[in-house]
Amino acid sequence: MTLFWKTTLAAMFFSLLGNFGNSQADTKFPLELNRLEQDGDVCRVYLLIKNSEVATIEVFKLDLVFFDKENIIQNRLYVELGPLPGSKTGVRLFDIPETQCQSMGSILVNDVVECEGTSAGRLHCLQRLELSSRAGVALKY
Repeated sequence: MTLFWKTTLAAMFFSLLGNFGNSQADTKFPLELNRLEQDGDVCRVYLLIKNSEVATIEVFKLDLVFFDKENIIQNRLYVELGPLPGSKTGVRLFDIPETQCQSMGSILVNDVVECEGTSAGRLHCLQRLELSSRAGVALKY
């Protein structure tokens, strides 16, 4: 094999490796605030999350801050959304104590506290979140 072909094959190989790494790192984690439901003195939150990676994410814990319509903090919770099986969408529910859903103005994803089982680290998991809401309350960074 000539030097030209060796160089060409090596360039193609490293190009493919680079593209594989980028596609894995660019994988998004769609997180949707799907519904809020009042149950007595608690507001029940329904989140829809999709793990677009092949591997299971064992631990996926978020730091969420809840604001009222005047942008005053109402509450703060750490919420565990894992495990998230690979290539799967799931629904996660949790309750916010002593909170009226209709008074909620927005939810801030303040941080990813833990993210284990993915090739990316904790901060990278935060950057890969793709937030949306169908509940009439903004879900934001």
